[in-house]
Amino acid sequence: MGVNLTYLDGEQGVVFSCYGLSTGDELKDALRRVTKKESMEKLKYALIDETAVTSYSRTGFDTLDFVKLHKYISASVHDDAIVAVVAPSQEGFGLALAWEIEVAEVGWVTKSFKVKKDAEAWIKEQMKELFKTDIKFTK
Repeated sequence: MGVNLTYLDGEQGVVFSCYGLSTGDELKDALRRVTKKESMEKLKYALIDETAVTSYSRTGFDTLDFVKLHKYISASVHDDAIVAVVAPSQEGFGLALAWEIEVAEVGWVTKSFKVKKDAEAWIKEQMKELFKTDIKFTK
């Protein structure tokens, strides 16, 4: 697996492009890379795109680690950070819904989708509503 990070809209957003076998370790590594970015405090939205994921290998411990990392990240990003997960497969969508439940205490605005276009439209809507900002998903 791999995870490519792309920062968009003046570093207000980050897209996690996941591909191949999705492992907890790879996703945790990507989250750690985000925490090392100097402009992390600018982040208002994230899109986790798993459309190119072929299979999953994650444990319950991975989910707990994700929550710990998200709590750490939440101290540096906007309280109303927006996070959308795109997971077209049944397995991926189920994992995304479980993740939403686990990170509810962080306070972010989260939603899971099966279609990327729907996730992007939702993020644009949320950015307009919460931050009065129009975004274009551009570098």
